[in-house]
Amino acid sequence: MRIFASVVLLALLAVAAIAQRKNLPPVPMEGAPDVEILGAFVRASDAEGRPNFSVEIKNTGKQTIKAITWEYYLSMPSGKDTVDIRISSTTEGLGLKPGEKRILQVAVRNNILDPVMSNVRPSKIRLTIVNYDGGASWSR
Repeated sequence: MRIFASVVLLALLAVAAIAQRKNLPPVPMEGAPDVEILGAFVRASDAEGRPNFSVEIKNTGKQTIKAITWEYYLSMPSGKDTVDIRISSTTEGLGLKPGEKRILQVAVRNNILDPVMSNVRPSKIRLTIVNYDGGASWSR
């Protein structure tokens, strides 16, 4: 009987967690004129305590993109206050042709962020600079 009750409780908790995720508002994403942000996620890396912050993008323009600077915002409660963290990264050497998709990621150095940050949903994702082959660029 206890085993059955435990299984039922775990199933109910799983269903509640899925329902809660579905009710979350979408993460604000500020792309660029020729770049669509398809998604953002945090996941644990192979090295313990080093989360990978990732953004999936698609080149919707007509030029090849060679570099992108992007920002990943996190906001989490800390007692009565809120801690806001901005992670900025430049990904170079992309060679992202029109229509192609790519996942950009940055691994935070060991022990800078608590491993619990891997469970924090981003509060905003923003592209700030796009450099194209041929020298053209866009910036916010």
